[in-house]
Amino acid sequence: VGKVAWNGEKAMVADA
Repeated sequence: VGKVAWNGEKAMVADA
């Protein structure tokens, strides 16, 4: 499952 979390102007992609 791929979860995409937007943190301000930085896009963090966490594969959990």
